[in-house]
Amino acid sequence: MRILIVALLLLLSPNIHAAIEPEQVPPQAKRMLDITAYQELARQWQVYIDNDGESARALANLSRAYRYGLETDSARKTAERAVELDGDYYLALESLGILLYKENNSLGKALELLEHCRKMAPDYGQGLKLLAAIYMKRGELEKADEVLRDIYARNLIPKPMLEYGYNMLVGLPRGAVLFTNGDSDTFPPLVQQAGTGFRSDVAVLNRNLLDEETYVQAAFRRYPLLGYKGEPGSEFKRHGDNVLNKIVDKAKVPLYLALHRTHNYKYYPELEYEGLNHRVVGTCKGLTAEESANLFLSVYKFESATDPAFPWKLYPSIVNSIEMYAHFMIANGGLGKEELSEATFLELRAKIKNFVKFHDLDGLNMTLYIMESLNPKLTNE
Repeated sequence: MRILIVALLLLLSPNIHAAIEPEQVPPQAKRMLDITAYQELARQWQVYIDNDGESARALANLSRAYRYGLETDSARKTAERAVELDGDYYLALESLGILLYKENNSLGKALELLEHCRKMAPDYGQGLKLLAAIYMKRGELEKADEVLRDIYARNLIPKPMLEYGYNMLVGLPRGAVLFTNGDSDTFPPLVQQAGTGFRSDVAVLNRNLLDEETYVQAAFRRYPLLGYKGEPGSEFKRHGDNVLNKIVDKAKVPLYLALHRTHNYKYYPELEYEGLNHRVVGTCKGLTAEESANLFLSVYKFESATDPAFPWKLYPSIVNSIEMYAHFMIANGGLGKEELSEATFLELRAKIKNFVKFHDLDGLNMTLYIMESLNPKLTNE
């Protein structure tokens, strides 16, 4: 009888011996792991597939792990197989689309995949951001704007990052150009502009896309005061820094760089801290140290940056971006060419300490100490 019961249980529970699904590979915009972690996730997903069989979901996760682990060929083959198994599965479509995005001769196919991804999963933010990036790369800025408006309307940018985009824009002079780098400093201001119309006078240009002739010429048509639209040909084959150099030389508007992370660029113009951005020296009259510090004290929005109701532990990459507030406040407070008034310095220091405490940014305490030591008014505290 006991054997019969066990046999019935096995019959009625076909998944009792199914492999346990590994952790889903998180998008780097949400949580970034080190390369060995991605390699381990790839191994786990491959074992899972070997034991449980192929599925579009499993292959999409494996492809993402391969891609983040810098195994591009394996990522491509796996993503192609995922789409072959289920051409409607949004993660499979995105996985293959982002790999094709990096190949200029496959941009049309990438666009096709991501438009279908949008249809299948209209609230999938990563897919929509990639779709907007494809349109930008193709020089179709109006279509990119339409996608960015959709991202805003669907609340797909977390509020702390949307406010971050607001803060990047609000202190810039009218008609300024802001060069950005990665997703974390490109999409927040672009979505803020497209969704609300706020500071649409500012040209937000992605520095990595300056390699693309179609993007630069579209940007010049929209913002002719850039003064440089590029010359057709080899200049745009991995020479975005050369294009930036010429824009700096010829532009007739204030230029700013958003250097929120370390990037391997060969060309950096002379820069000065100004709020959350870096002003290119010589392109406009800069703010005084007091005015720059006042952006943090009276102009920027910080309501969501220390919101205890926000699930910070689920979004460590957002915490990394929010940490830049503290870094830039320290830079404005302790590394500027002009000395702040004692009242401004103390207020700025209090705000920095609030960020450090709220987000457990203990690693900034030494930097804060150096900032304090540079202020002679505090030597007798």
